[in-house]
Amino acid sequence: MTLRFRCAGFVILSTLVGLVGCGQPNPSSTGTGGGTPSPNKPTGEQKPEEVKPDFVMTIQEYGDEFEKGFEKKNIETDAKYSYKTVEVTGQLLRYDSTKDGMVAVIGTPNVDSYSCMCELKDPTPWKTTLPGQTVKVLGKVKSAYRVLYMKDGAILSSTGDGPATRSAIEVAKEYKTDQESFIKKYAGDAHLILTGDIDTVIVHEDRDSVEVTVTKKSDGAVVTCFFNNLNPLQKRLIVNW
Repeated sequence: MTLRFRCAGFVILSTLVGLVGCGQPNPSSTGTGGGTPSPNKPTGEQKPEEVKPDFVMTIQEYGDEFEKGFEKKNIETDAKYSYKTVEVTGQLLRYDSTKDGMVAVIGTPNVDSYSCMCELKDPTPWKTTLPGQTVKVLGKVKSAYRVLYMKDGAILSSTGDGPATRSAIEVAKEYKTDQESFIKKYAGDAHLILTGDIDTVIVHEDRDSVEVTVTKKSDGAVVTCFFNNLNPLQKRLIVNW
């Protein structure tokens, strides 16, 4: 039997570790022109942890401020934060793959009304930080509405536990035993780190995606992970591993 996952982000370690999760498409976000340039703009010589942010807050605090300014259509909120350097703390919900690289999606568990999306300079952030952990990110605000969108970002720190690690064969057997319970358990943004032996890697150039099959033929189980919306660098990280 074959079990397939569609992956928003990816991790490959040792034999194979696939970060399994169902992410949402990255919305198109552009600045409105509000605000003034940050005096604390990072330079090529500065490390992210050396940059003094204009604002420091949790994603919950940003959400509370957003709700208070909703009746004013958040024009003041966007003007306040646009072009500023901001440090945000929250839970890493997932990574989204985009043509520009990896985007860290920061939010509050079970709250969908607001979040922070931060374009990261690091092409492989999953080497040190995984969904489920509490993170601090630093970036320059591109727009500040329901989604606080930042660019030129970096993850400053991470704490807590990431996803559970399971073998691909164990997961396949669990799915085969009770598909309904399995789907309920892993629905939404649930993540797993899968370990196993890589059998095949197929590049879909027309869809900018890579299909990785993890299998143990003696058990007759196959798990296929799809890595979508990849740019050329991300494809090479998978194919040439």
